[in-house]
Amino acid sequence: MKRIIIFSTITVSIILLLINAPFESDVSRNAQIEKAQPQAFQPSNFKTSPTRNKNKKVLNTPSLSSHQLLESAKSIRRCKGVPKTRDELTVWIDNATSIGEPYEFIEDVSSRFTLCSELKNEEHNFIKLLLLAIEKGSDDALDELWAVSDIEYFESTGVDTSSKQAVFEHRLKFINMKYAFAQKLAMNGGEKSQLRLIKGFQHFDPATLQPNIVKAVAFAEYAMQTTNNNEFYLKVSFIKNSLLNKMSALQIEQAEDLTQKLLGVHR
Repeated sequence: MKRIIIFSTITVSIILLLINAPFESDVSRNAQIEKAQPQAFQPSNFKTSPTRNKNKKVLNTPSLSSHQLLESAKSIRRCKGVPKTRDELTVWIDNATSIGEPYEFIEDVSSRFTLCSELKNEEHNFIKLLLLAIEKGSDDALDELWAVSDIEYFESTGVDTSSKQAVFEHRLKFINMKYAFAQKLAMNGGEKSQLRLIKGFQHFDPATLQPNIVKAVAFAEYAMQTTNNNEFYLKVSFIKNSLLNKMSALQIEQAEDLTQKLLGVHR
């Protein structure tokens, strides 16, 4: 079993335009796609939980801080694979014991069952909570969202996985969402978001459906010039220098141009 910020609208639009302009000369026009822009997530879009019985508390998400939203999302995410009832837990423990699962793992699931029983009537999906936290400027929530698998996203948002077209469209929407929010927080100093982009663009750019080493290096240089964290600076510097060895003179020039544009917006 598997174990499971803010610029004005104009500023954000400028950044998205800058970073989504393809730099690679060999990118096929057929690779261009219509981006699924992230919707504006407002507190009014979210349900609040019904009043709980006995000692259970009402979760009023709009009033929660970004940290509280993140912790709630983490709790709900951790509870996804935990048995829902005491009988289910008993059956699970018997089966886990019979196949030799480690005692520590069984104890962890049992402990989580006790905690998760308080969340069994929770109506919020953890993706919405993460998005609310990100809207409040949480770099940690973005990092958590980036780690969410497609399957978790589909299950949490109710995507019909029996339709290949729906799966493709929602996967693309999810990818665009992660990159768009990461770019937004990265431009405001989010180190985890910057690192996610630097690593992510090395393998995939949603604007071209191809790796984009130019953007990776541009964001790396941007991070290096705007951070006060020496450890983070050294980590990003190492990544950037390793990428420079793989780039042509034209690509290096393009990365330098993009870095200056990003810094220009930052100032």
